[in-house]
Amino acid sequence: MVDVGEQPVTVRRFLLKQKIDIPVLLDVKGEISEKYHVFGHPVKFLIDRKGRVVFQALGYRDWGSEKWIASLENFIERTGKSVAR
Repeated sequence: MVDVGEQPVTVRRFLLKQKIDIPVLLDVKGEISEKYHVFGHPVKFLIDRKGRVVFQALGYRDWGSEKWIASLENFIERTGKSVAR
């Protein structure tokens, strides 16, 4: 997860309140967003083991839905890309 523009203490409080325990990259100055050409939120990227962006989705997605799981499995099958689970 990447947080854009928030101060570390704000992000920490949010994560604790929501009981979220995942790594978060703090992009306080928006440098990472600029590098990846992110102009809307939320945005998700799949990055392969070589560090290449292989998929990008702008907007909310229910990644646990059968539709998206099937779509990602199809993508992996078509491209030969493997995604760490």
